[in-house]
Amino acid sequence: MLIHDRIAELPGGDPVPANTTVTLKRAIDDSTVMVSSTNADGFVTFRGNGSPGPVYMEVSVGNETRIRHGSATNQVGSWYEAEWEVFVKTMSDGVLPHDDELLEVVPKSGLNVEIRPGSCVASGILAKWHDPETVALPANGSGSNRFHAVCIAIWTEGDEKGRSEYRVVEGGTSTVTNAQIEAVRPSDATMIVLAHVRVQSGAAVIQASDITDQRVFATPIHGKVIGAEHIKDGAIGSAQLATGAVTTEKIANNAVTSAKIADGAVGTDDLANGAVTDAKIANATITGGKLADNTIPEAKLHSTVRSKLNASSGGSDVRFKDTNFNALGPWGGGFTTIGTASLSLPAGTWVIQTITTFSARGTYGNGGGSGTFTCRLIGNATPQGSSASQRIFQTVQGVPRQVVLSGRREVTHSSTTTYSASAQVSHQSGAPTDFRDGVVYVMAWKK
Repeated sequence: MLIHDRIAELPGGDPVPANTTVTLKRAIDDSTVMVSSTNADGFVTFRGNGSPGPVYMEVSVGNETRIRHGSATNQVGSWYEAEWEVFVKTMSDGVLPHDDELLEVVPKSGLNVEIRPGSCVASGILAKWHDPETVALPANGSGSNRFHAVCIAIWTEGDEKGRSEYRVVEGGTSTVTNAQIEAVRPSDATMIVLAHVRVQSGAAVIQASDITDQRVFATPIHGKVIGAEHIKDGAIGSAQLATGAVTTEKIANNAVTSAKIADGAVGTDDLANGAVTDAKIANATITGGKLADNTIPEAKLHSTVRSKLNASSGGSDVRFKDTNFNALGPWGGGFTTIGTASLSLPAGTWVIQTITTFSARGTYGNGGGSGTFTCRLIGNATPQGSSASQRIFQTVQGVPRQVVLSGRREVTHSSTTTYSASAQVSHQSGAPTDFRDGVVYVMAWKK
């Protein structure tokens, strides 16, 4: 609780004299919560741990007794108190992170522990603790350990809604159970457990090793927001994997078992340092049929995998010929080669893809003529007899024409064989044509 307000002799007037007594009272029963006094500027401050719930200030100014209710309008900026509570209920219950010292429980002196400052929230109700709080634990002469739970009780409903206080719950010789905490919880309050503290038999002091942190930090998503109905086919167990525990019973029907991982598919080092090696991939575990086209670019494959792709025993072997040329004038009806690419392939069955592309422009003579020409792909790397390997094109008034020819074939051979493809052009009629910026590209992959 922290209240800071200014008391004036009249509304908007001069401040009351310094050291004017101001009493803070609970609205529910008019009991006194705290007494303070104004400073030289008329400001009064009430500061204390927890929250007493709805309060009002009472101050005598001259012959008047004034009462200032903070709940007169319930508005803070554009928010009303009831709306803010609804918003905060989207958070889970627990200690607010990054606030002061996070309500940590630490040893103090003797059988005392200290709750450090911080805040916690339950069902949208905030408990703010500004100052350290000393908690005394009873001596233990039983001959056995005794455990206590240090908690913050927050009233979330009823007449005392908004109040908070610390409570110590006595447990057993090994822990404090949830049932023991529930047994002493007020019916209209929530208990936020901060720590379990062991008091050893005959101990005179509490050591750090006697304190077990039990804080659960509030998160922006309340635990009730994501329920089992939002998780497909029960993939996450009924407890929603509470507190980092992933156990056998929380994996449905032993969903991940050794039987569902191919022999040797994952190495003993769990693919350390990003290395996917031959020893860590079981034979035929990852095949071409299990990968969509272009799923893994070669540039993103580990070097050991890339070397497998380019090995002579299989994989892909890509070569290309990139030729810039400028061929002018007629060729008397014959074909002229403007680019060639060759590829040597080991024994096996291969699919060969051949592509040529270049630009053609009718520029002979006056520089703006039109002409007809034929281009074709020839060689043992091209589809023999395919109409795709030869086409007739025309350039009109010097406008450049992009020419693309392609073809594919499958070959099988028992020893290393060289395959080549050549792009050829022939002038047919009209203005001779200038051919530029061409490429012949031959690619092969093994089946």
